[in-house]
Amino acid sequence: MTDQEDEIILSELDDEELVQQMFDDLYDGLKEEIEEAVHILLERKWEPYRVLTEALVGGMTIVGQDFRDGILFVPEVLLAANAMKGGMSILKPSIVPDEGGKDVFVHISAVERSGLKGLADDQPIEYELYHDERRNKTSAVDLKLL
Repeated sequence: MTDQEDEIILSELDDEELVQQMFDDLYDGLKEEIEEAVHILLERKWEPYRVLTEALVGGMTIVGQDFRDGILFVPEVLLAANAMKGGMSILKPSIVPDEGGKDVFVHISAVERSGLKGLADDQPIEYELYHDERRNKTSAVDLKLL
């Protein structure tokens, strides 16, 4: 088989297959493929929160579990995080608080510490803001479903 025969055309995959491929691409740190897949899901009318929680967070959960279990190491996790960041750069303009204010960063660990497995589309939440002076970043903590 040639490389061209092995190439996966993301736009030809159905939604479930595409999300599974995104899990693999995140795991492998393939930023350009993640960005392309995010665009495809948005074109298919997926809500940004659904892309975030089902595809991106779902894939990064696998990365985190394999890191915890000693299967992946820091360099692989950093590649996966960079791919996630590429996908988030596309979603970020669409994810804003209800009041239309400044974007608030929500780390997956904050979601998990709150006992949630993820956030559903348009899921209203209540949260506290925490400002990390050292990194000069504000993030959401103590998430609660409304």
